[in-house]
Amino acid sequence: MGFQDSGFSTRITFANADSGVTAFLREEEITPFTLSMGGANDVTSMQNTRYRTKKGKHLINIEPATLTIQYDPAILTDMVALMGVNQEMVITMPDGHTWTFWGEIDNFAPGPLSVSEDKSTATITLEVTNLNDSDVETGPVYA
Repeated sequence: MGFQDSGFSTRITFANADSGVTAFLREEEITPFTLSMGGANDVTSMQNTRYRTKKGKHLINIEPATLTIQYDPAILTDMVALMGVNQEMVITMPDGHTWTFWGEIDNFAPGPLSVSEDKSTATITLEVTNLNDSDVETGPVYA
């Protein structure tokens, strides 16, 4: 384990995607999921005399991960088939460590096509479900 000097060359794989999908997708930027407690619960009552009081929550919320990719338009049919499908996903860091998590592709947003752009890019949003195929709570695993 150690600090990452650079994000090059971070990769992502989808358990339900065949090799054709990865052949038409090139990662440019990956923003891993965010861990959040979602803010504290306000427990202020009429018995408070000067300050609002709060207590922390107990469950961790995992915010979506995003990818910016270069893509071949041939990937669109595969993206339609993968959208909303709960599956295991793996982000592989440059040093070989991985984040494995369960999630689904929530959004595939192609970027603008213009005369000045020399590549097709898209942003993919990955919703972390924390549920495996058996509907058992399964948080992310770092290995």
